[in-house]
Amino acid sequence: MFAYLRTGGGHLAPARALSNYINAEMSLTAATVLVDGLEKSNAFSKLVIEDGYRFLQNKANRLYEFIYLVHKIKPIAWISTLLMSINTKKYLSEMIKNEKPDTIVILHFFLIRPIKSIVKNSGRKIEVVSVVTDPFTPHPLWFLDKEQRFVIFSNELKKHCLRIGIPEKNLKVLPFVIDQKYSKLADEKNKEALRATFGFTNKKIVLILGGGDGMPGGEKIVRSLLKLNGKIEIAFVAGKNKEMFNNISLMKKKNSIERLKLFGFVDHIYELISVSDIIITKCGASTLMEILLSQKVPVVNRYLWEQEKGNVDFLLRHKMGIYERRIEKLAEEVERLIDEKDYYTKYVNNIVKQDITNGVGKVAEYILSL
Repeated sequence: MFAYLRTGGGHLAPARALSNYINAEMSLTAATVLVDGLEKSNAFSKLVIEDGYRFLQNKANRLYEFIYLVHKIKPIAWISTLLMSINTKKYLSEMIKNEKPDTIVILHFFLIRPIKSIVKNSGRKIEVVSVVTDPFTPHPLWFLDKEQRFVIFSNELKKHCLRIGIPEKNLKVLPFVIDQKYSKLADEKNKEALRATFGFTNKKIVLILGGGDGMPGGEKIVRSLLKLNGKIEIAFVAGKNKEMFNNISLMKKKNSIERLKLFGFVDHIYELISVSDIIITKCGASTLMEILLSQKVPVVNRYLWEQEKGNVDFLLRHKMGIYERRIEKLAEEVERLIDEKDYYTKYVNNIVKQDITNGVGKVAEYILSL
C-alpha cells in the first residue's frame, strides 16, 4: 500500500512511479494499491490541505514559508499531526482492514502518525516504511518518530538524520524515485515525431514547468520570454491552475501568439521535457530530477524555503543549471543559453558528469524485501 496526500505532485509522483514499476516488473510476486489519505475526508479538510497548499504556493509564498517555519516548533507540529490523524484515520483504517497489506509505504509526513497507530492496534504484522520525498532539506515533521524505517535520497540527509538521533539501522539511502520512463533518453527520431505532434518547428523550445500546480508568476514569465521574438518557441504547463491557464490562453488569443503552446494538467510531461532545450521551473524535487535525468538545462526561478533550498544548492553546487529569481532577467539567461553553444554545453556536461540514476527499481526491490 502506497499512502500519500495531494499536496503538490511530489508525494503522488513517487507513489505512482513505485506502484507502476512493481505492477510492470514484479507482478508475479506483488500487487499494489494507492491510497489518498484525504480521499474520504470532508470538503473543508480537502479545501484547507489541498487547495490551501496550492493557493499558498502560488499566491502567498511568504505565508507558506512562515507556516512551514512554525511547524518546526514541536507542540505545533504535534497538534497538526493529531488533527490530520483525526481527519484521515477512519478511512486509512478501513483501507488497511480491507486490503490487508503486508507492507505500507508512507509518502507524506502527516500520514505517519495515523498509520503507525492503526498498524499497532491491528493485531497483524505489517511492515511500515516512510519514503522521505525531499532529498536534502525535508521538514522535521518527517522525523518526529525516530523509531521507524526511512528511505532517504542523499548521504547529506543521512548525516542529518544521524545527528538528530535516528539509528543508522533505520536509514536506507537509495537514488531518487521518478517514473521508469525517465531512465531512458528519447532518441532524435522520437523527438522529431513528438515535435510534430505538439506543433513545434525546429526552433529552440523553452518549457515552463512548475509541477502539478503550475508555475508561480507564469504570466509574467511568458511576457518576458516573448521579447525573444523568433528565437524560441514556448511550451507552458499550467497544471491544475485553471486561472493561470485561462489568463495565458487569453493572452495567446489576444496577441495571436502561435509560438506559444499551452497545456493544462497532462500526462505527457516526459515527452514535453524530451523535446525541450531549456526548462524554466521551480525547484520541486520530482520535477528537478526529471529534468536532470533527461539531461536538459534547468533555469530555476522559484523555490520554497527551506523545503526546496537543498535542491537549489545541489543544482548550483554541481553547476548543472541556473538560479535567477528576477523574472525580467529570465529572457537574458535563456538568450545566452541559446546563442552561446559552449555555455549551454557546459551545463549539459556537468549534468552528465553527475551520473544521476533513477532509483525506482532499487526502492521497489527494497520495499519487497521487507
